Amino acid sequence: MDESGNPLYPSIIHWDRRSIKQARKALALIGKERFLRLAGNLPYPGGISLTGLLWLKERETAISRRPSNSDT
Repeated sequence: MDESGNPLYPSIIHWDRRSIKQARKALALIGKERFLRLAGNLPYPGGISLTGLLWLKERETAISRRPSNSDT
């Protein structure tokens, strides 16, 4: 959401599986056991915020580059 509370992108819900690549990358980078120990869950596409946020960062670069009020 922007500083006025408007959505920057449509909601990504639990049925959304577009972030499978990002989930696999997170597991490869961190490891299944360590990820589970640190987060308490695994990076399941659509099941946790991390995978959707990574997908947005890769696919919707304008959103992740937007300055926030705290950046000014």
